[in-house]
Amino acid sequence: MSPTVLIVDDEPAVRQALQRALRGEPYRLLEADSAKQALALLQDETVDILLCDHHMPGQTGLQLCEALQERNPTLVRILMTGAGDAGLVGEAVERETVYHCLQKPWESGELRLLLRLALRHRADLRELERLRQLTRAQRRIIMELESARS
Repeated sequence: MSPTVLIVDDEPAVRQALQRALRGEPYRLLEADSAKQALALLQDETVDILLCDHHMPGQTGLQLCEALQERNPTLVRILMTGAGDAGLVGEAVERETVYHCLQKPWESGELRLLLRLALRHRADLRELERLRQLTRAQRRIIMELESARS
């Protein structure tokens, strides 16, 4: 099954440009025009990468990423920003709210590379989650064994 990318931007022209830039790439592309629509879509769809504009009416892209950080930690969140958002970008990446910030306007080659790297990152996140679950299970077993000895 092809990896799924959800494009969230309130501007139809930007969504269309991203669709064109990713034409021929092995992704299933979904679109939303707002954070609200994206959240509704994410209830029904499995998405690998969120590609989201920051400046949107209502809920910003960063607010959407923050909301999804807890709910879906293996969803790779990429925030598209303008030139004046440098401070916001650094903080968001540092707090791991987003995987990367893509500067507008983007280059198609950079976008395609970023999505390939994001998929590798998602695989790493899934493996990390698997190892965390394994560690928790092993701790439970150790605690049970120690309790049985007492």
